[in-house]
Amino acid sequence: MKIFTSSTGSAKLALLKELTVVEQTKEFTLGNDKVRYTRGNQSFQLTLNGATESFNIFYNYYEGWDQSGQKSGAYIFRPKTDTSKIYSTISKAYYADGQTTAIFVLQGDKAVTRVYFNRETDYVRNFGFLVETHLSSISVSDNVGKEVTFNLKTTLNNNRSFYTDSMGL
Repeated sequence: MKIFTSSTGSAKLALLKELTVVEQTKEFTLGNDKVRYTRGNQSFQLTLNGATESFNIFYNYYEGWDQSGQKSGAYIFRPKTDTSKIYSTISKAYYADGQTTAIFVLQGDKAVTRVYFNRETDYVRNFGFLVETHLSSISVSDNVGKEVTFNLKTTLNNNRSFYTDSMGL
């Protein structure tokens, strides 16, 4: 698998390496900090200023409302119940060790997630990191609408702020 990266205006092609079952973890230095991904429990540990925080990324879905009244649909999140189900399971993990960026790619059966960490000293501490997610088609062949959710379970202190695009996923 290959991924495009850019650095000071020039694009480069980085070869992704698979994180194997034997290898289990991959750690990168980010200036004075570090990030580690553990394949077994699909978690990240981010060490900033000597303190380690963790986060997990996963995808669930809720069955869409199909009763009377406003139906669930585009820009309307109206689940049938409060119980979610697993939407995509991460089956493979890849990484790229760039000079300016460390990249993890989590490949699931219905979703691909890329997590980018800038390696510049204090960058992640001051500006955070980037998470991109891509979903494959959401099947409705069972005649059940699905409200897919991107879930980020974390111990990070983010001052209760989360930024997303207008899609909301």
